[in-house]
Amino acid sequence: MRLAFQVLCGLAVLCGLAACRSVGVGDGAPVPGVYDVRGWEPGNAAKGGVPDYTGQVALSREGETYRFVSTLNGQNFSGRGVYRPESGVLSMCFRGGDGELGCSSCKPVPGGLEAVWAYLDGPKGELGKELWTFVPPLDSGRR
Repeated sequence: MRLAFQVLCGLAVLCGLAACRSVGVGDGAPVPGVYDVRGWEPGNAAKGGVPDYTGQVALSREGETYRFVSTLNGQNFSGRGVYRPESGVLSMCFRGGDGELGCSSCKPVPGGLEAVWAYLDGPKGELGKELWTFVPPLDSGRR
């Protein structure tokens, strides 16, 4: 069974501001940190319901880019992306532990990020979906 990541969820990646209006900073950019992820594989995203996979993503800022690493249902993913303030979208590429490649597009929503993603060689015309929920640091007093 192929599992996927965004972030956003692979080109994937990532933001939520319960702490800063949607988990963005000033300009709405994604907030580096840890996110809980619920995701649906391509073909299941439109159906909603019980997620196909869950896990966590760690998002960090590196120069002008964002980097993420995640574990989703025990499978590792990593990727890099760029944030465009004029559109409010974080676009990312990702690679899974089994070598699958993909891309994602993430936008801030209250409390985190919402992403759509696709595998490079996956089902044609079908998108996966992820919801990222920001996990406040333990020392923030919010957990």
